[in-house]
Amino acid sequence: MDDILMVCCGGGGHRVLESSLGRFSMPVVFINKDDGSPGSNTEWGLGDHPDNVSFLNLDDVCEVESRMEGMRIVFILSILGGETGISMMRRLIGSARDRGCSVVSLVGIPMSFEYTRRERAMAALPELVGISDRLFILDVDAVQHMNVDRRILFMMRMIDSSISFAAYGLSDAMEGPFFSTFTQKVYTFAYSSELDPADAVNKALDSTMFESDPAGGKLIVLVGSGFGRAEVDSVYSTVVGMSGIIPDIVKRSDCEDTKVLVFLPVSPDDLSSPRASRT
Repeated sequence: MDDILMVCCGGGGHRVLESSLGRFSMPVVFINKDDGSPGSNTEWGLGDHPDNVSFLNLDDVCEVESRMEGMRIVFILSILGGETGISMMRRLIGSARDRGCSVVSLVGIPMSFEYTRRERAMAALPELVGISDRLFILDVDAVQHMNVDRRILFMMRMIDSSISFAAYGLSDAMEGPFFSTFTQKVYTFAYSSELDPADAVNKALDSTMFESDPAGGKLIVLVGSGFGRAEVDSVYSTVVGMSGIIPDIVKRSDCEDTKVLVFLPVSPDDLSSPRASRT
């Protein structure tokens, strides 16, 4: 993936991806307010990091921008709410577009108890949608409401694994006809792992991470490379039976056949009022 660059803004994004960096074949750049030089790997908690991963601080943003030259897609990940996440995303998206790159953004919205950060994130969301070619949203509050009896540590691990696997699935899909597959401007997603693919997609459709609008566009299911005709038919029938929508089923390059990613379109009218804030 020499023509795709992933940029991870802020400490929240670092936490999400730190355990799965070996999955990504594209170059990955972390940018944070803290010192991200190679000598501080212990501080970042990564030890011997993959060769395609770089750690930079805010003063090095010009180096990040220079790496965008010649890229087809710049993929930016951030947990919104902090100044690094929002302000740096604005700058990097603008820089990428100035260089003729398409921009795919993957963002997380903080929980309600982080009131100031959540309000800041929601205020920035419409602008980020407007300047991104595609934007994918996870509302952390939705995970909390779906798992009210779980400990906070369990929920944070669930959130991190969901965002991390979504980032991997999206990056993998970018090698193909990405924008004609994801035709809508904004999507949310759900991640599930079950032995039975029908159970996995059923669970995923019941646990989307933002208010979705299935009737507003294509519903996309990313499945493992080992899915055969029977598994694909099972997923297809489950989605049609639950939503009435005919899905696009796309195979990932990995063979983790218990893991299913479902992407559903989000209506622009719902950007200011995610489901979790209504419950």
